[in-house]
Amino acid sequence: MTISLQKYTGASQQQQLLGDYHLADLTYTGSPQKVVAKLAHDHDRDLILIFQADQLVGAFCLHQHAGPVRGHGYALMAMQQLPAYVRQQYPQIKRLILAVNHANLPAQHLYQRAGFQDTRWRPVGPLGVQWVLIKVL
Repeated sequence: MTISLQKYTGASQQQQLLGDYHLADLTYTGSPQKVVAKLAHDHDRDLILIFQADQLVGAFCLHQHAGPVRGHGYALMAMQQLPAYVRQQYPQIKRLILAVNHANLPAQHLYQRAGFQDTRWRPVGPLGVQWVLIKVL
């Protein structure tokens, strides 16, 4: 089986194919149609269509630049500063509780590095099993 990749250009044939293309499960992804809506305002983003012969079988968003928001430790620094901020702004709050999807391993690791402890409570939410973490202030 061979596939080919094609950048979305907005050609009428591509628009027709995307109009007929629907994902059964949008749990962890956005639809290609939502990516198309963002293309006019985000020039670092392209929609790449996946074809098998002439049939559209998939799509993904390609970001040309990662930008300054990932990989610099901002999230960890924010989580480390959160307890002091909460103590100052909300002195009545005595603990922070958060839920993170079981499949989001990078976020789980980040929260644990920031001092959150796993409660071992695993409720099931709309996106699947959640890990509930706590940090006593």
